[in-house]
Formats: sequence, C-alpha cells, structure tokens
Amino acid sequence: MHILVVDDEPDIRTMLEVVLSAEGWAVDQAGSGEEGLESFRTSASDLVVLDHRMPGKTGWEVACQLIEEGCDAPIVLFSAYLDADLRTRAEAVGLTAVDKLDWHGLVETCRRFDRVRLQAHTPATG
Repeated sequence: MHILVVDDEPDIRTMLEVVLSAEGWAVDQAGSGEEGLESFRTSASDLVVLDHRMPGKTGWEVACQLIEEGCDAPIVLFSAYLDADLRTRAEAVGLTAVDKLDWHGLVETCRRFDRVRLQAHTPATG
C-alpha cells in the first residue's frame, strides 16, 4: 500500500514514515496542504493521512478538495485537535478521524484499509 502523509511538523512526518514503513507500506511526505494536494495528483496513493491544523489549507479543507476532485482513496484525519464537531463532519463525508495521540489506532486503521484494498484486488475463487 502507498500512503501519503501530510503534516506541517517534520518530526511527525518522519515518525509516521518510520512507523508505517515498518508495516511494509510505501510512504510519501508532504509538509503542507498545498504540497499534499500536488503530491496526491501526481502519485498513486492508496491512503491519505492528513493533519488537521496546518498553516494555509487545513486537513479538513484538503480532504474536501480531494473529495471534490474525485479522490477514491480513504482519507484519515490524524490530529490532536479532533473535537466532536470535526469528527461528526468527517464521518458525514466518509473520512476516518484518529486522535494524534493514538498511533496504534492509526496503524490499525491503515491495516483495515489495506485489507479492504487487498480484498478488492483479489480474484474470487469458486
């Protein structure tokens, strides 16, 4: 699976790359919402992990723009600033919200999406 990580904090991006790469996934990084949009448009990402609070475009704004552009990859908002309103809005448009303190939850979420992706690409037997 190919994951695009978008976060304005370089240390968080690096740690996410280490953690997600250890699971065997390829990881690309973008340091802003604008970079994330450009990277998504030019690469074949199977999953997008977005920080919410970033200068310029927020993760929510990037997610909405990706959806408007027809993105069919799952999008995860991974932020320390997930309040009830943002979670509700995210779920209403099909996003998954994971608290930034829950790295295990993020990895489990990625595993779930990877299983779904693999099942969709596995021919049925019978």
